[in-house]
Amino acid sequence: MVCQPGVMAQIIREGMDDYWRVVYSKTDEGLSPVELSWKREWELDMEQMDKKFGKEWDSYFARP
Repeated sequence: MVCQPGVMAQIIREGMDDYWRVVYSKTDEGLSPVELSWKREWELDMEQMDKKFGKEWDSYFARP
């Protein structure tokens, strides 16, 4: 299937917007099993990065 590059970029952007909405949601209420797996995987990744890099990780990604 061939489509214009702008169309594909829009689809990717909408998907990433949905992903970040799920990951940053305050509660798990209303999330599907797939969305919950995204959130748990992201939380585990962040925990592992914190263990690996500690304060260096926090200082690099700190908000000004």
